[in-house]
Amino acid sequence: MPRGTSNLSVRRERKELFGFLPIEVITDLEDPAVRWIRAEASEFTEPFFEQSVVKLRAEHLMREEVCTTLECLGTEAELLPRVTPKGMIFHISRCGSTLISNALRQSYDVCTLSEAQPCNVLLLPSVIASEGRRRLLRAWVRLFATRSTRSGAVVKANSSGVLSIRFARRVWPGVPLVICVRDPVEVMMSNLVQPSGWMKFMHSPGLAAMMTGQAPETAASMTREEYCARVLGRFCESAIGNLDGRCLVVDYEELNSEKIAQIALLFGLGRPKDIGGVEQVFAVYSKDPLAKMSFHGDTDEKRRMATPAMREAAARWVAPHYARLRDEASRLRSP
Repeated sequence: MPRGTSNLSVRRERKELFGFLPIEVITDLEDPAVRWIRAEASEFTEPFFEQSVVKLRAEHLMREEVCTTLECLGTEAELLPRVTPKGMIFHISRCGSTLISNALRQSYDVCTLSEAQPCNVLLLPSVIASEGRRRLLRAWVRLFATRSTRSGAVVKANSSGVLSIRFARRVWPGVPLVICVRDPVEVMMSNLVQPSGWMKFMHSPGLAAMMTGQAPETAASMTREEYCARVLGRFCESAIGNLDGRCLVVDYEELNSEKIAQIALLFGLGRPKDIGGVEQVFAVYSKDPLAKMSFHGDTDEKRRMATPAMREAAARWVAPHYARLRDEASRLRSP
């Protein structure tokens, strides 16, 4: 978030938070806090949660924001009805998950919370204890879902969130999951040309160790290709360890309107409110529909541009896990 916290007073009373929604969990303070913005849930309609926050601030320069203690997030949601997400979307990055969340938001009566900072922070281990993170995650979703005019919420984690599928299962047992994947070479090509947030972690030994599962000194000595491949391999390993009958693995190459309908059925979303909406989503660039860019498949281009080092790293550290993930998912779907 671009705005600091030093000029925001900490509010502690529930009555002062009426009409506010939580947009950030701040853990790098002496006392972790929550940032809120005065807004309606219906205003969060961009492909990514952060894009909606930026838009809100740009359209209303004086829009009020406040910071509170973490406890206020939990107490603010206590009197609201209990809410369980219709489904959660996990992914290994650059593999079509945004297209799926856009299609669900466009064509089904559902609120999609896509890669929101509070969700990203609360899914992963932090200074907040596990039980506290579970309570805060439930409260955060409850606030958005109950204040939305739509009939349910779908939560999409960022790519690092796939490492926390087991934790998410403890937060919301039984919630159906979609895990999006793609050919490792194509994912590596995308991340090495335009790095995801976790690619930037390689310059911090502690974070690189957490992402790769290797010792800090080992992670610090990796090439970009090895680091990228090892992280993607861990993403696939985490997904393999959490497959069950309520989980659907979707490969980028399978994405079409029929697959979206299958996901909607898994999430119990009913019939689409806009039959043509899904096809419209497939026709534009998913991460920024307003950019007026048409969607085009880039599989051949990515494979052609991949270097020998990328291919070697993908074959060594990702491909076996990716293949096993697809095999295990196929076995679960077989009658």
